[in-house]
Amino acid sequence: MSQPVFDPGAVHVSLRWRDGRARDVAVRVARPTAAAMLRGRNAEEAVRMLPLLYAICGVAQGVAARLALAAARGMAPEPFQDAAVLAEAQREHLWRLLLDWPQALGFERQEALFVAGRKKLQDGSFAAWARDALRRHLERIESASQRLDEFELADDRPLPPLTAAETVALWPRLDAAFAAAPEYRGAPAGTGAWVRHAAARSRGPLAARLMARAADLTTPQG
Repeated sequence: MSQPVFDPGAVHVSLRWRDGRARDVAVRVARPTAAAMLRGRNAEEAVRMLPLLYAICGVAQGVAARLALAAARGMAPEPFQDAAVLAEAQREHLWRLLLDWPQALGFERQEALFVAGRKKLQDGSFAAWARDALRRHLERIESASQRLDEFELADDRPLPPLTAAETVALWPRLDAAFAAAPEYRGAPAGTGAWVRHAAARSRGPLAARLMARAADLTTPQG
C-alpha cells in the first residue's frame, strides 16, 4: 500500500534591520494543515496516518493523536511518560545541538559526538555519557547564543499543562487560522523543553531555549 504524499510547506521569516540589528520580524506560514489530509477518514485511520505527515516528532504526534481520540471518546488515561516519545525527543535535541546550531552559530558541526550520542541512546547509557561528553560543547553553544540575545521573544510565558476538557473550553474551534498562529488567552505561549526546565529561563531567550534542550538531554528522565 502506497504512503500518502504530503507537502510540508514552509515558514517564511522576514527581518528588518536598522543600525546593524534586527528591529522587526514578520512570519508567514505556508504549511498545509494535517486536517486537510485527514478529513473524511474514520478515526482509527486518521490516527494511523498522522505520524506519517511529520518529518519531525512523528512519534509524539501519533501518541498525541491516540490520546486525543481517547479523550473524545470519554476516556481519561492516567498521566504517563512514553519511552518512544522520550527517545525521539533526545534524538531531535542531539541533532539540533550538535549539527544544526553549531553551523548556525559559526563553528564546526560535531558529527563524531552526534554518532557517539546516537549509539549511547540505543544502549541506555546516554544520560551519564552526555553530562560529561557534551559539557564543553554546550558551554560553547551557550556563550555563542548569549551574544545573540539582544531582544525579548514574544512567547515569554510557558503554556501550562492542560486537560482535554480545558483545551476544549479554551479553543472550541481549532481552525486553519489557529493552526497557523496558535495563541493562549490572546498571546503566544512557550512549549517544549523551555517550559519543562525553569532554570534555563533565567538566561536570554535564545540561550534559554538552547540550554533547555541540553537539560532535556543531560537530565535523567523517569
